[in-house]
Amino acid sequence: SADTTISNQLLLLNVGEDKEQLVYIENYSNVVVEAGKSYKMFADVVGLKSGYPYLIARYVYEIE
Repeated sequence: SADTTISNQLLLLNVGEDKEQLVYIENYSNVVVEAGKSYKMFADVVGLKSGYPYLIARYVYEIE
């Protein structure tokens, strides 16, 4: 049988360019995010988590 389990990653990412801007992103895509790589993410804002914006990523693409 095919494995259809959806797992997720909870990430605290710095998305700032000139200064630190932290956001929580819960990754529900089939791409596992790794440190040191760049990604484009399409996500829905769902609120705040520990004072940081909290988003749910549905689509994630690695930038080459």
